[in-house]
Amino acid sequence: MIGLLGSLLGSQGGRMLGGMVGGRTGAMIGGMAGAMLGGRKLGSALGSGKSGLGSLLNRGGDGDSEADGDQMTEADAEFLVRAMANSAKADGHVDSSEIDQILGELGEDVTSKEQAFLSSELSSPFIPAEDIAKMVPDGLAVDAYVVSLLSIEVDNGKEIDYLRTLATAMGIDENSRNAIHDELGVDQI
Repeated sequence: MIGLLGSLLGSQGGRMLGGMVGGRTGAMIGGMAGAMLGGRKLGSALGSGKSGLGSLLNRGGDGDSEADGDQMTEADAEFLVRAMANSAKADGHVDSSEIDQILGELGEDVTSKEQAFLSSELSSPFIPAEDIAKMVPDGLAVDAYVVSLLSIEVDNGKEIDYLRTLATAMGIDENSRNAIHDELGVDQI
């Protein structure tokens, strides 16, 4: 699933997903994906320092990133793909032609099993933010919020409500949520 996540967030995948369901594109997303493909979690990819997004993503442990499980696992990547796909449905639709185009744009390193997983997630019913939040693996709350934010264009009330509810349900306070938006260059909600 790490290859699938990287493909969705990578430069081509980010443009493709963004074009289909309204996400963020550019060098920042490509850099995140490159770091993920190297096996590191999002916090490592987005920088460090006490005030940066990398700090937000990596907090919660004792500060020793190796001991805190800095490596992206297949289960982590699978959940993050699920969170992205669910977020894409927050406005009420992802139609079959959009799903087909997304699947057609995936990178060569994505397996048929990963393609089937993504297709299933995009086709499955929308899961309310509170329920997705209950599924988040330990230590991935901010990562889940970041990929959810990156997978949509926050341009309607349903998406804003979804993201606010998701953040709150995962224990991300308003100041941290705003810092994430600022770091990604996305309007605060």
